[in-house]
Amino acid sequence: MMKKLTVALLIILIFTIITLFAACSSSSVVGISIYAEPDKTTYIMGEDLDVTGGKISVNYANGKSDIVKITESMVTGFDTSSIGTRSITITYTKSGGSFSTTQEIRTIGVKASTISIATAPVKTSYAVGESITLAGISVDVIYNNGTTGTVGIASLLHEPVIARLGMTTVTVRLDSATAVYNVTVVPKAVSGLSILVPPDKTEYFAGELFDETGLILSVVYNDSTTAQLTEGFTIVNSTISNETESITLRYGDISVECPITVNKAVATGYAVNTIPKTAYTVGETVNFNGLDLSINFNNGQSVTVAYDNNGIYQVNWANIEIISPTGPLIIEDNKITLYYHYGDGANEYLIVEIPIQVSNPTVVGFVVRRNEHLKTEYTDGENINLYGLELDAEYSNGSTVTIINDVALNPDVMYSQTALDGMEYVIIQYSGHSYQYAITVNAE
Repeated sequence: MMKKLTVALLIILIFTIITLFAACSSSSVVGISIYAEPDKTTYIMGEDLDVTGGKISVNYANGKSDIVKITESMVTGFDTSSIGTRSITITYTKSGGSFSTTQEIRTIGVKASTISIATAPVKTSYAVGESITLAGISVDVIYNNGTTGTVGIASLLHEPVIARLGMTTVTVRLDSATAVYNVTVVPKAVSGLSILVPPDKTEYFAGELFDETGLILSVVYNDSTTAQLTEGFTIVNSTISNETESITLRYGDISVECPITVNKAVATGYAVNTIPKTAYTVGETVNFNGLDLSINFNNGQSVTVAYDNNGIYQVNWANIEIISPTGPLIIEDNKITLYYHYGDGANEYLIVEIPIQVSNPTVVGFVVRRNEHLKTEYTDGENINLYGLELDAEYSNGSTVTIINDVALNPDVMYSQTALDGMEYVIIQYSGHSYQYAITVNAE
């Protein structure tokens, strides 16, 4: 009986072990697979792992399976430090066994989602065809990772201005985000003018006309293009005066000043066209009647100075200063010295010299002023008596000098008695000339 019982228990034990073994074999994991991808499979560089929504299917040997949520601890190989596509490994561990599968993820760069103009560019007016410049612009940015910032031109792309006049918009782009601002498109016009090469002639005298020979102007247009001009510009003030410091040149609505130097004309010489009286006697004064001068200047011009008809006719005579002689002539005078003043400066005059010859006056005759009571009847041997005679010597300069009167007798006067043609005369001699009058001589 005991033997039968032992056999029966042994059979039951073996059956139980077989049953348990069969049960274990049917519930063992044979693999895992992705049941549902995580909601997030595309990451921005630097983002952290997010397995929300991710599930795996745990597959058993008996053909059954369990759905298990993916946890961060299951994931290895996650890296968003660089752009690209890579796989992460999801590992499921149960009863000492580990089973893995992979999930592909993609890493993208940080990009702008939206932008708006924060600061408009410096330049908002353009000529037709001109290229846009974004200097000075900045935009506020919201990035795809939720961060914000403000960036400038270096991070922007722009579209060209439409080639039409008036108001138009410019689109700026950062990544795929865009924003617009307005610009004004105007006709092409001159915006700047400068002297590239100065003219050959930069020194002038008053009265000359500006000479643009050799001048080259540099023109800048409002579309940033440039050109060189040698003609076609306007000379605003072409006639030069002593006060001129620069010549205004205009092209379009823009002007530029061309500096010049105005040299004051200096009198350098003269010519005596008509010589006035040059022979004088002592005591006379200078007579300018008939004087005609040409005053020559270093600018090639000349002016006339004339004096006639005792000053009734004058040309530029107000500029003449008589230096010498200024009174009656003396024997030492040998020239007339004049200053022609051509400016207000102390040294702005030209010396004009006209040679003259001054000689002493000569006696040309006598003038009897008085001869009443003059003794004309004598006794032989009686001395000549000139009392009652007043005699003047007449000189070549028109002056007269009394040489005989009742109280004086010029020491150079010689007188004597002489017979001529049967008549007796008193002969008076002075300076090579003689005067005589008849007398009667009676015997004693």
